[in-house]
Amino acid sequence: MVTELHKKLADLETVVSQDEPIVSVYVSPGSAFGAGRAVSAQLHGLLERIEAESATSDRGARMAVRDAIDRIRQMQPRIAAAAGKTVALFVGGHPALNEFIILPESAWDVATIGLRPYLRPYRAALGYFHTLATVLADPRQTEISVTYMGEVLDKATINTSPIRKAVIGGWHGLDEHRSRNRTEEIHTRHYREVADRLGRLVQDHGVEAIFAGGREEAIAELLGQMGEPLTRLVAGTFTADLHTTTPASLAQTTAELEEGYEQRLADSLITTTLELARAHGLATAGLADTAAAANLGAIDQLIVAGTSMEPGWMCRACGWLSLTGPQCPGCGQDAEQLSDLIDALVAKAQSQGAAIKHVRFPSKLDEEKVAARLRFSPTPAGAAIPEEATT
Repeated sequence: MVTELHKKLADLETVVSQDEPIVSVYVSPGSAFGAGRAVSAQLHGLLERIEAESATSDRGARMAVRDAIDRIRQMQPRIAAAAGKTVALFVGGHPALNEFIILPESAWDVATIGLRPYLRPYRAALGYFHTLATVLADPRQTEISVTYMGEVLDKATINTSPIRKAVIGGWHGLDEHRSRNRTEEIHTRHYREVADRLGRLVQDHGVEAIFAGGREEAIAELLGQMGEPLTRLVAGTFTADLHTTTPASLAQTTAELEEGYEQRLADSLITTTLELARAHGLATAGLADTAAAANLGAIDQLIVAGTSMEPGWMCRACGWLSLTGPQCPGCGQDAEQLSDLIDALVAKAQSQGAAIKHVRFPSKLDEEKVAARLRFSPTPAGAAIPEEATT
C-alpha cells in the first residue's frame, strides 16, 4: 500500500547533498521518552549533540549546521502541536531541504548530521503496518472494514432481511423445528455472502490479516463459511456486539490485535532465521556478515531490531558497506564515514529487492541487531563471509 508518506520517503531516499550537511531530527513531543520535559528541552538536548558533533568540521559545514538548527528551533510551535506523534525533520544540505513530516507510529528520539537524510526511524515507523480486514459479525448485519495505518480504505455492510414472525413461530408453534431449520439456513446464507464479499475485498486490497469479531456463535458460523484460503488469514478473534461497538472502540481493538499479530510474526521470523544461521544455512546474523551478504546482493529478507546506531563506512564509488575504513575493501576508493551503518544496510538491501522487517519489540535479535534470509550462499558451507569479498 503506497501512501503519501511512502512517496515522500522514496523522494528522500534519492537525496544526497553535494557538500553542506543535512540535519535529521526525530522528536516525539509528549511521548513517554520526553515525559515531564518541555519540547524546548527535548530539542535542546538533541540539537546540542549535533552542534558538538559538527565542532570538528570546517567553517562552512559548521555555519550550515548552525543555520539548520536555527530553522529547526523556529519549528518548535509546530512540533509541540503534534503531541503524541513523532515528528521527522530534514533540514539543510545542498540542494536545501526543509521537511516537516508527522509519522503515523512513534519512533525513537534521535538527531544526526550527514550528506544523506537519516531514514531508518522513518522506514521503521512505516514498516510496522499491515493491510487488515476487520469483520464485525451478526446474523442480521455484518460489517467489514479494510484499514491501513488506521485509515479506512474500504467498507462493506451485508444485511439479511428480518425473519418473519410467522416463519419463526410456525402454525400455533407446531412447526418450531422447521422454523429453526429455516432460521439456520438464512444465517448460513448470510455468512456465505459475507465470506464471498470478504474474499473480494482481500483480493482487491491485498489484505494480509483478518480479525473476526462478534458473539462467539456468530464468529463460529462465519469461520465455518470462509473456506481454507480465508481462514489462513485469520490472525485473531474478539468478542463484540455490533449494536454497541463504536468506530473508535473498533479501531482501538484492531490496533491492539495488529500489535499482537506483528509481534508473533516478528518472533517467528527471528527464531527461524537465527536457527538457520546457526546451522550455516541460507541466513546470517550480526552486522559484519549481514553487510557482507548485502555487498554481494545475497539478501532476500533483512530483519532489523533495536534503535542503536552502529558506525561504519560506505564507498562513494561502488556503494560497498564496511565496518572499517577509510578505504573501500571492494574497490580501494575512498569511503564515506557513516553514523549508522544499519541505515545504509537497510537502504542497500531494499534497493536490491529484499523485504525489510523492522522489529520494535524486545527479541532474541537485540544482541545481534540484524539478521537476514539469503537468496544464495555467498560462501562455501560453514565458512565465514569475508568482509573484504569482492563482487
